[in-house]
Amino acid sequence: MSFWSLRKRLIAATVCTVCLLALVSLMFSDTRRISPTAAVKMPQVVRGNSTYHFPANNDSFTMTEILELCHSRSHENVALTITQRYALEAPLDAIRDDYLNTCHPIEISTSQGARSMGHCSDFAQYIYYGNARLSSDQYEASTFTLKTSKCSQSMYLHGEYLIWQILESKHKVKNLWMPNLEQVTANDLKHVENMDLILCKTKVTCEAFDALLKEKALPKSPKTYLHVAFHSGYISKCLWNI
Repeated sequence: MSFWSLRKRLIAATVCTVCLLALVSLMFSDTRRISPTAAVKMPQVVRGNSTYHFPANNDSFTMTEILELCHSRSHENVALTITQRYALEAPLDAIRDDYLNTCHPIEISTSQGARSMGHCSDFAQYIYYGNARLSSDQYEASTFTLKTSKCSQSMYLHGEYLIWQILESKHKVKNLWMPNLEQVTANDLKHVENMDLILCKTKVTCEAFDALLKEKALPKSPKTYLHVAFHSGYISKCLWNI
């Protein structure tokens, strides 16, 4: 079965699932107003225009804290930088300096608009288990070029929105792609040869990309890797698959 046929099948299954969940929600919903869960209280340190958030009770953030930071915080529409040990809420120039001054094993760049509940859940796993950094994607192209020069040993994880400045950088780096099959476009597939590893969240995604890569017969073809659960050794397994 071709890539696009598998994609259509997944979209149909997704629509059916969403409709079923909506129906179940309506059937069992409670009409009483329920107060939202209070935000996690984390220590803050203010330095000029920048605010640093730190874990409440540990050396590193809990999964709950990472998700809270990912979902709901931004500074004047500039997405927070989030790492295992701190989060930075600041103007874009300060976020950019942080991005360029240090290198993390895995670098992720997305805007606040791309940090949906589903995407944050995925990114949080890489921050928690793989010491990844989640930063903004609002930098100029020159920033990404400089980044790939300074942090050539880092792996660059792309989500729904590909950072083409990294994919097309003259400095070759390891690129990982974690696609949602139903949201992949023909334009996205133009960059598939720039990927080193495709991280599949479902078996059908791996099947679709395996079919596509076989059809394309690229000189340098990325590998597909199905992950169903995260754990402390997961990133090491990713490295072995590149």
